[in-house]
Amino acid sequence: MLTHRAVAAEAGVPLGSTTYHFKSLDDLLNAVMREAIALFREDMFHWLNARRDDDPCEVLTQFILRGTTDIQDLAREYEMFTAAISPPSLRPMALEWSNTVIALLKLVVPDNAALPLGTLMNGFFIRALLTQHEQPLTYRQIYPAIAALYHAFR
Repeated sequence: MLTHRAVAAEAGVPLGSTTYHFKSLDDLLNAVMREAIALFREDMFHWLNARRDDDPCEVLTQFILRGTTDIQDLAREYEMFTAAISPPSLRPMALEWSNTVIALLKLVVPDNAALPLGTLMNGFFIRALLTQHEQPLTYRQIYPAIAALYHAFR
């Protein structure tokens, strides 16, 4: 659970430091999400850009498989994202995260395919979170779905 106290403890700073800089938990979560989106954007951009000339369906399949290798990291990202959906003050950050994915997918897929493919990828990530290591997603499950949707928008 995100609290000023938990953040202060994790950062090794006095509690007053977090409450001084972040008046509310929404302010704190906004700052955390801004940083997470920036790191995600940079990582995803470099990863996709290095593969721009490869088969887009293969690239997206490998991106999903790569993203599910560290299930704890994936869980933290999705917990942050979903926590920002309900409070109206945080919704713009949740939308920015989603829009970042869509914009970056356009490096490797047609513009009109980015939203549907991003949505499908989110579904695979959520499935991986729900099943964790019980039933890891496989290439054979992911690639045909990505390819079908990709070719539907070409």
